[in-house]
Amino acid sequence: MPYALIIMLGSLSSLEGSPRTEDLKGGAAVQLYIFTQDYSSRGKKMEDSLDEVFAAAKGAGFDDIQGWLSFYGSPEAAKRTAGLLSKHKLTMQAAYTGGAMHVDEKAAAAIKSIVDQARVGAANGLKVVIMNPDTVGREKTDEELAIQSRNLNLLGGRLRELGLRLAIHTHDPEMRSNAREWYHILKNTEADKVFFCLDLHWIFRGKQDPYKLLEDAGKRAIDLHLRNSKGGVWSEDLGDGDIDHQKVAGILEKIGYKGLYTVELAYEGGTKPTRPLEENLARSRAYLRKMFGK
Repeated sequence: MPYALIIMLGSLSSLEGSPRTEDLKGGAAVQLYIFTQDYSSRGKKMEDSLDEVFAAAKGAGFDDIQGWLSFYGSPEAAKRTAGLLSKHKLTMQAAYTGGAMHVDEKAAAAIKSIVDQARVGAANGLKVVIMNPDTVGREKTDEELAIQSRNLNLLGGRLRELGLRLAIHTHDPEMRSNAREWYHILKNTEADKVFFCLDLHWIFRGKQDPYKLLEDAGKRAIDLHLRNSKGGVWSEDLGDGDIDHQKVAGILEKIGYKGLYTVELAYEGGTKPTRPLEENLARSRAYLRKMFGK
């Protein structure tokens, strides 16, 4: 579809033909973060090699990728993204972004930017915006959490008008004080406007119980970010380790999970890769089939 037509469709308030929330197909996806690490280690920028990145994801056996909402941040970026998805026969059901939601002035700007980009993404098959509210280097105050939840409801409502879902992602800072911030969002946002992307290992690293949070999210869980570790150190591919994925699979069956299974590899100082990245992604893809049937 020519980009000009995409923009025209995206400008319609009703967004006729845009994906509806019930159209989320779920299944396996790969988050592209690991490619930023891989290219950075070679003194390159992933964004300069998206054709190669998309080809590697497809070659590893994935039909769906998870990039960044900024892939739809300009006419040029959107045209490039749409072209590469088509070329490699890929979809991008979900895209990641951030923004300050705990301060009204900053939230207003973030919401506008997210909605503008998501409108273009919706015309290109986007169905979920994965959003990690900005952290502040400390626990947020009760007032800041209240403001944040109010703005997340607002953003979720605006995205719902586009036929999209908002899914909240967190790292370990939000796990402080028995996951106080995460539970505030769960309890103080509307279930039909705000959903969750649970990054199970960041929950684990934040010293909380990933299985409990997954059960508590219930049907509001629509994406999982999956990596594992052995002895607390991130593994080079997704496999058995500190997170019991068989236990996770049992919980997902219990809650009737229909969302995405997103492999998000990441390497840290103690990670010592022994195989090429594409091989590790292919092994991770095979593990999804074995463990989750996806």
